[in-house]
Amino acid sequence: MNSKTQSAQHREKSQGLRSTTQSGSDAAIERKARSGDPGNIESAVLLRPDDAVGNNGWGAALLAAGQPRPATSILSAAIQARPDYAEAHYLGIALTQIGDLERVIEQFETVLKLQPNDANAEANLGASLAELGRYSEAASHLERALQIDPNRPDAKDNLEAVRKAMSAH
Repeated sequence: MNSKTQSAQHREKSQGLRSTTQSGSDAAIERKARSGDPGNIESAVLLRPDDAVGNNGWGAALLAAGQPRPATSILSAAIQARPDYAEAHYLGIALTQIGDLERVIEQFETVLKLQPNDANAEANLGASLAELGRYSEAASHLERALQIDPNRPDAKDNLEAVRKAMSAH
């Protein structure tokens, strides 16, 4: 084999290794983002701030750590990066924890536009509407949550409470 051929093969192998390393790097970033460890997720997101999955993972980890305010910023970044990423619209959970119910409703309505059969979004939307005294709308969403998943004790309990509130008015 002549030196030009060896050089070309070496270059192809090097390029292949770089490509594999890049893919491995992307995989490592995704593993960090999905790990649930806020430190790992933060470093992954800092490497790729436009990564909706990474931002969503970081926001979820912050929520799990009891930090809803910073979680709202991070989850908002995930939505900005990819508005059609339904999981990021669970920003509504963080907004619930800080008491911003109007924005909660907007987020869960968006989830339902993206994933019409999402029982969690229906139940969360129903609970938020009930907190605002919008009982008829709340009942409709809670009933829908139970149609999708009849084994939701939260939706059953909330629907019962909403019906009691409706009959009292």
